[in-house]
Amino acid sequence: MTFINKKVLQNLYGFIAIGLIFIFMFGLIFDNFYLRFIGNSLVFYLLYLLQNGEKETIKIFTIAFLPFFLITWFYTLTNV
Repeated sequence: MTFINKKVLQNLYGFIAIGLIFIFMFGLIFDNFYLRFIGNSLVFYLLYLLQNGEKETIKIFTIAFLPFFLITWFYTLTNV
């Protein structure tokens, strides 16, 4: 799994991304309001991948991130 890699924790962006994911996971115990941290953690993880990632990893992450981005974008447009 990508998030268990020690190189992720040694980089600033990777460390922030993992921290935000843990905040989200523990925050679900109290409230669903912590869902907003998912987008931030994905952006920080993308910055980590751009700095240290391989080409294939960046392609897979982009393909996996695209549905999340489109749903968020559509949700934002419908609530304007």
